[in-house]
Amino acid sequence: MPPALIEANITFLESAKTLLAALDDERFSQVQVPGGKSGIGAHLRHVSDHYECLLDCLENERDMVDYDHRNRSPEQEQSVQHAADCIDLILSRLRNLKTPSMEQPLRVCMQTGMNADSQQPDSCLSSVGREWQFLVSHTVHHFAIIAMHCEAMGVTVPEVFGVAPSTLHYRAARNTGA
Repeated sequence: MPPALIEANITFLESAKTLLAALDDERFSQVQVPGGKSGIGAHLRHVSDHYECLLDCLENERDMVDYDHRNRSPEQEQSVQHAADCIDLILSRLRNLKTPSMEQPLRVCMQTGMNADSQQPDSCLSSVGREWQFLVSHTVHHFAIIAMHCEAMGVTVPEVFGVAPSTLHYRAARNTGA
């Protein structure tokens, strides 16, 4: 059984698979939120790309993950089936991952400069566990945006979709008086 942090990521990705079953390609690729620039497909592709970056790093026993060098597949943004297949592959990789120690150090490389002269990516020290935590937070953030798109289209999403685990625990404690 994978560690709890990986299980949490699996749970989030499984919820995306459930959502995909309620969408067609047109809704999946449309931008529905006023002022938005990306549709559900683009947000889900972005999330998947980040999982692929970390998995590639860990499966190849590298000590640096580079979230800037993502696949960015246009097909994954436009096809519900393609997106579902990609998530299935990520889920399979997560379930079969030879899990390194959560404390294992990793360097994270990411472009942070906004000007054209800043071509050199910055890197900082992290850990395998911290990157799994990052993916939970990153996924929840994008799922919250996806939920807004769904609401604008009249597609019902579970009340917990796109809500941080800490928020769910807070709400539960507040409602039970704990």
